[in-house]
Amino acid sequence: MKGHDLGKLLKQLEEAGDDLFAAGGDQHLVVEFIRDLHRRDPNGDGGRYPTTTKGVPSPATVCCANPPLFREYVNLLFSYTQGRISRAAQTA
Repeated sequence: MKGHDLGKLLKQLEEAGDDLFAAGGDQHLVVEFIRDLHRRDPNGDGGRYPTTTKGVPSPATVCCANPPLFREYVNLLFSYTQGRISRAAQTA
């Protein structure tokens, strides 16, 4: 598969019963943040490069998002993934 399909990833996590989809907490904010990234950049290349694979300016270069709010969501995503990595390391 070419690109990084965040929508497909979320679907797989949800079907697996991942705690990202558990009720309560701020997990729903992480899910909505990822869904929004996927809606804006379905191929997943726009957040890492100045242009998409088709040469169009990427969302990262043209975005006018609220930087403090963006950082808050990135921090939530980081905290979630760190917890997942820690749990995975303990079970390995």
